[in-house]
Amino acid sequence: LIRMTVYGFTIGFKNFKDYSKRSLWLPELMLKLIFIWPAQDAKYRKLSFTASILCVLFIQWGLLSYSYRYFRDYNQTIISVTVLSPLIQTLFKISMLRYHSVSLQNMIEDIAVKFWPCDFFPKDNNRFKMRYRGGLLAIIVLAMSALIFTLGHSLFPLMTPNRQLPYRSLYPFDCLKSPFYEVIYILHCFVCTYLANLSILGYDFVIISICNNLVTQYIILKKCFMAYGDIEKVKKYNEKFNQLSISPNLGKNKQDENKLFLVRLVKHHQLLTRTAKSTENVVYIIGALQLCTSITGICLSGFMSTRGDVGVMEVIALGIFLIGHLIQLFMYCAVGNELFQESSSLSDNIFASKWYEIEDNRLKKDIIIAMKNAQVPAKITAGKVFPLDYSTCIEVLRLTFSFYTLLSSLIDK
Repeated sequence: LIRMTVYGFTIGFKNFKDYSKRSLWLPELMLKLIFIWPAQDAKYRKLSFTASILCVLFIQWGLLSYSYRYFRDYNQTIISVTVLSPLIQTLFKISMLRYHSVSLQNMIEDIAVKFWPCDFFPKDNNRFKMRYRGGLLAIIVLAMSALIFTLGHSLFPLMTPNRQLPYRSLYPFDCLKSPFYEVIYILHCFVCTYLANLSILGYDFVIISICNNLVTQYIILKKCFMAYGDIEKVKKYNEKFNQLSISPNLGKNKQDENKLFLVRLVKHHQLLTRTAKSTENVVYIIGALQLCTSITGICLSGFMSTRGDVGVMEVIALGIFLIGHLIQLFMYCAVGNELFQESSSLSDNIFASKWYEIEDNRLKKDIIIAMKNAQVPAKITAGKVFPLDYSTCIEVLRLTFSFYTLLSSLIDK
């Protein structure tokens, strides 16, 4: 409990000097604002989850009823399906945050307490600092595009002469008469600009930040393995580990320095493997949903923005919506690709170490086992079928363009 208080659960990740761990401060802030941060009180999380799900389901009910009534009007149908995708993401991502709250809490605690500091090798600290700033810039761009789109989507109906709702809805009662109109309008604005943005972006950013921390740890671990067998470096790094309160101190006993060093590295690799598997269990359902919503959002928003009967304001809004989906898809695939590349090259770094200079044959056998375990790379997938990497990103864009051309030909006919 003392460690949890000190390492970010009360103070916050923004206070960390570690650039990799500090990347968790923004998702922590977002999810705390809607009371779904895994480390918050379970009572608040349960209440917030129930209220959020009911609000989203109420809006989806009205939107689907409207689409069913006017399904022959393709413009209305496509717009309804386009704005439905963020609501579906909100519903599923809030549910996953609730369902995997314990697993996420354990991973966040491990990152805060057990992960090695990114300045373990001081020369690489600037590299991690630039990665942190680049990732933060991409996150801010995505957040701003989502905020601009949702604000425009919420305020645009006020500029029309007739009463309209942000989400075109149909209910058993007349939702355009007072006071139903005002209440439902406020509910739509709340879900669109506040709940959807914070839940979707909060979930995305916490997963991306966890993966970024894993990438940093694999980079440090590979450098440590490269020093294995070099007794001077091993003694130096062992001394560093002894000074770190987050690393298990194996004590100054009669064991060989190389053996102590190897035990530390193997234990840390086991921690990274366990964290990567937990991340995959959290993200694989949302990964499949993300690919589907990206295909739908990019295809339909691109199609509607190229039609001749669409106004300038709608084209701008759909363009921002399209850019947001592209950034969201690219961020998932980029971090998944980087995690796979860094983890898959670990066995090569182990083999490139000076293990052959060690006289103890038992340690040579142990390094073979460590090398064998390192040959299984860490990865995140969509539905445990499609790996989230650059190749999947390209295939999604190709499939999206195919659907775009098919839809254009069908509408023209």
